[in-house]
Amino acid sequence: MSNKSLSKILTKNYPNGNIKWKVQFQNEKPNGPAINFFESGKVESELNYLDGQLNGLQVYYYENGNKKSQSNHIKGALNGVQTFFYENGNKQYEANFKNDKENGLVVQYDENGVKTLEVQFVNGKQV
Repeated sequence: MSNKSLSKILTKNYPNGNIKWKVQFQNEKPNGPAINFFESGKVESELNYLDGQLNGLQVYYYENGNKKSQSNHIKGALNGVQTFFYENGNKQYEANFKNDKENGLVVQYDENGVKTLEVQFVNGKQV
């Protein structure tokens, strides 16, 4: 068995000693969970990789702990619902994607949660 195929977890720290990021590697590529942290130690993002490409659920957070965005990737391409949130937790934007292109309903909201825009897309083009 060569060292290249070994799985390992790499970490990097802030000057204050808190973990900045922690990533699982296999075959010298990110493969598995990757977590990024704010300097305070709170989670900034939770990502998933497969053979070096984003794959699966990706979640980003504000430092207050509320979600900032959530999306799903398949082999690096956006697929499924992508949602962005305001810092107060209300939804800001939601769109469906297929192979990195908007495909379906795209909805935007103001900071109070009131819908401000609703547009339909097919294969990345507004209809």
